Amino acid sequence: MHVTFPELHTLVANNEKQRFSLEPLSSETLPPTANNTSTTTMDPSQYRIRASQGHTLTSISSSAIYTRLDPSDLKCPKLVVHGTDEKSWLKIKDSGGLKPMSRTHIHFATALPKRLPPLNKEFQSKSNAKPEGDEVISGVRNTSTIFVWVDVEKSARERGVEWWISRNGVVLTEGVGGLLGLEWVRWVERRNGDVLFGEKDVKAEEDFIKRAEEAKKDGGKGPVAGIEEAPEGRGGGIEEDGGTRVEKENWDD
Repeated sequence: MHVTFPELHTLVANNEKQRFSLEPLSSETLPPTANNTSTTTMDPSQYRIRASQGHTLTSISSSAIYTRLDPSDLKCPKLVVHGTDEKSWLKIKDSGGLKPMSRTHIHFATALPKRLPPLNKEFQSKSNAKPEGDEVISGVRNTSTIFVWVDVEKSARERGVEWWISRNGVVLTEGVGGLLGLEWVRWVERRNGDVLFGEKDVKAEEDFIKRAEEAKKDGGKGPVAGIEEAPEGRGGGIEEDGGTRVEKENWDD
């Protein structure tokens, strides 16, 4: 298969979850645009493709590719959400918390999509249903049936847990020794609102929704992420990208 550089640039620019980016090797090399077709900027050897998040290379420092979140900053998300399913939630609970599994970090969203596809009556982790509309959120798969809400500020204050955000808005952490303990999980709920763990904080959830909506008004920049398709077999659950609060009438459970 022969793909031209302009075609590659278009594919990267139009990737719905912005999982990767096309970067110049030198600061003097500007990314190509539709109106910029000079031989210098259109030379493929002058660029590299980099994953926004989700890599498995432990040799790469988080600070080299992500932006550190400061929980004391008012703009930092106080609450983040991790999407998973019933089976994986039981594993998370039994193991004492969330784990990166095959990846380097645990992935979180700072928002949920407005609409999720309906699922079968059983709480399954897979569905052939497609999301309604064009909204895509990196960090939580569209077929998530369980949402795990985590307190960013508390984890950082109590154990110095480090939090990062990728270019496409996915919030990431390694936890402590590869585990983000249940003591920092505020609550866990099903799609239909049934609380399985902890006590739901309605005020915190309202603030979460408000922050997501404000971020979207600002052009979708900054820490706003949500829900993505993840392969099976990750006991720690799902991953994430952003929008606003899920509307319960869209949940077929």
